[in-house]
Amino acid sequence: MYSRRAAEIISKSINTKHYEYQIGSLLIALDNNLKIGEFPIVFKERGSGKSKLTFGVILSWARFIVNSFILRTRIWKYLIVGGIGTAVNEGVLYLLIRQLGLEFASATARAVSIVSNFMLNDIWTFSENKKNRFIYRFLTFHLSMLLGALANFLILEFSVKILKLDPLSGNLFGIFVGFLLRYYTSYRYVWRVRK
Repeated sequence: MYSRRAAEIISKSINTKHYEYQIGSLLIALDNNLKIGEFPIVFKERGSGKSKLTFGVILSWARFIVNSFILRTRIWKYLIVGGIGTAVNEGVLYLLIRQLGLEFASATARAVSIVSNFMLNDIWTFSENKKNRFIYRFLTFHLSMLLGALANFLILEFSVKILKLDPLSGNLFGIFVGFLLRYYTSYRYVWRVRK
């Protein structure tokens, strides 16, 4: 169910067919900061006829997902910044783990990489979205990173102490989960991306 404004925005922007329309319209709504609600739909078994869902339609949907989520320019920039942050994080952890121990070295590595990620994202990834003051973006970024950092830390601890992985492998796994949480919060809350 769409409001009149949402229907107008989506109908002007949508360029999809088949099942991609559902995700495409959701992406357009998110990009335009439209309010999104959830209304349950009950699907019933087909009484007669044949499904139009073919392998070609599934392939088309998969291609749309890749293009919409993976090949978007902003997420590639964010991913590159995340890669640099990962290198910073791993480097600092490697340098400090023997002197400070796992917990303190990991926390220090995470803090240094968060600051470097903020600066690169502010300068490059979200350069056109600087409507708020620098200090607001800086502090909000740190708050939004707390969720990712907590997930990273807990996964690192679990990986090393329970799964008996080496600290660098456990840290990489934690960084991946943290990345997913951080992109969403950066996009929606820190830089408040609007089209």
